Amino acid sequence: SGVQRLVRDLNRFYTSHAELYENDCESAGFEWINGSDNDNSCLTFMRKSKSGSTLVVAINLTPVPRYDYKIGVGEAGTYHEVFNTDADIYGGSNVHNNDIVSTEPGWDFKPYQIRVVLPPLSMVCFQLKDVK
Repeated sequence: SGVQRLVRDLNRFYTSHAELYENDCESAGFEWINGSDNDNSCLTFMRKSKSGSTLVVAINLTPVPRYDYKIGVGEAGTYHEVFNTDADIYGGSNVHNNDIVSTEPGWDFKPYQIRVVLPPLSMVCFQLKDVK
């Protein structure tokens, strides 16, 4: 039942976030942040809407949580976790980020970074809420 809830919620999340579908067939809709973090087996990228809003997506492909994981981002401000596949309602371990993740100086060739927790075997999405 957890997987069924996850698929339902992923479909709802997809249709309610233009970043995931508006530029689906355009290179402007996708940007790698780090696709080669072999040491941690993690992938990070951005999805962008036509209006310029961005979702930051992080995937942890290991059964080990990644604490204090750095993700390069393009805009300064406050990021919020907007989706986490590790939630307990999906059968996950419920490792999640606090409501507010503020930017710091750059990382991965981006002008800013956020430090987050990546739950094990999961996908987490962040969205900029408050611009500095």
